[in-house]
Amino acid sequence: MEKPNPATLGSTVALVSPSSSLASVANHRVDRARAFLERVGLEVREYETTRESGSWGERRAERRAEDLMAAFRDPDVDVIVPTIGGYRTSALLPHLDYDEIAANPTILTGYSDLTVLEYALLSQSELCTFHGPTAMPQLGEYPKPFEYTIDHFFDAISGQLAGTIEPSEFWTDEFLDWFERRDLERRRKLHDNNGYEWLRKGSARGRLLGGHAYSLLHVIGTDYWPDHNGSILVLEETMEESSLREIESYFIDLRNAGLFEQIEGLVVGRFKQYDSEESKRFRKIIQLVTEGYDFPILYGVDVSHTDPQLTLPYGVEAELDSEEGNFRLLEEGVAV
Repeated sequence: MEKPNPATLGSTVALVSPSSSLASVANHRVDRARAFLERVGLEVREYETTRESGSWGERRAERRAEDLMAAFRDPDVDVIVPTIGGYRTSALLPHLDYDEIAANPTILTGYSDLTVLEYALLSQSELCTFHGPTAMPQLGEYPKPFEYTIDHFFDAISGQLAGTIEPSEFWTDEFLDWFERRDLERRRKLHDNNGYEWLRKGSARGRLLGGHAYSLLHVIGTDYWPDHNGSILVLEETMEESSLREIESYFIDLRNAGLFEQIEGLVVGRFKQYDSEESKRFRKIIQLVTEGYDFPILYGVDVSHTDPQLTLPYGVEAELDSEEGNFRLLEEGVAV
C-alpha cells in the first residue's frame, strides 16, 4: 500500500466537490472552512467545479473527475478535502486515472458517499485514504471547528495519530439550517459522551477498512472492492435519508455478501439521536445481524454523521481489546 507524504504548516489543501453541488447553495460554509485552513497556516486551492451549481449529468461527472485528477497531479497539493459528501461519487470512478493517482499519492479525507471514492483508490491505486472531515460540515463549523475534529485531523495528516484512540468528551447531531444561515446564529447543542460501548467483547488485530454502509453496497462485488480478509471493519450509518428498516437491510446485504465471515473485528460509529429509542434499536440490529460470529464489536466511535469527527486512515493496522478497553492504531497513514 502506498502512503502519501505527511502535511506540514504551509502545505496546500485542495477543496473539491466530487459528490455534490451543495457548495454552490451553502457557500458560506466553504468560505468558513477556507478561512479556517488559511488561519492555521495552510494554502487553499479551489477548482472550477468546487462551487459549481446545476444538475448532475455524465459530462458534469467527467469535469469533476478532471478537477480531482488536477489536484492529484499538482505537486504543490498535499491534502485533498471534499466540500461534502452526497450521492454521485460513483459516477466519477470510470473517469479517474488510477495509475497516475498511484504515482502521485496525496492525502484524501472524507466520509459518507465519499466511501466509494476511498475504496476505489484503495483497490485501484493501493493508496491509503482517510475517513475524516469534509469542508462544509466539519471545517466550516460555527463559531469554529471542534477541537477533537481538528486535533485528530492534523495528527492524522502529519503522522502523529498512532496509538490509543480516545472518545470525544461530547457530541452533537443537531442541524441548524445552512440555507437560512441558522448555523451562524449560535453553537450547536452538545451532549456529554458516555464513551465507547462493547456490544461484543474480545480482541482483534487487522487493517482498517470500511465507511458508510449504504455506500459500500455501491461497490461490493465490483473491481473497486478491496480484499477484506483479516480486516477490522468500520461501519457508520445515519437516519438522514434511510429508515431503520432500510439500515437493517444494508447490514443484512453486507452479511449475505460474506463480509462478516472475512473480518476480525467491527467498529461502529455513533448513531444519531444516541439516547433515543431509534439508537437502541440500531444497536440491537447490529447484534442481531452479526449473530453467530465471534468478532468483537466496538460501538459509539466518532466516525459517523455526528460531530466531532475522528480521522482514521484506511489500510493501516489497528487493534481492538475489550479487556483493556482499547481501540489502537498500530501505524500511521502517511509515510513517516
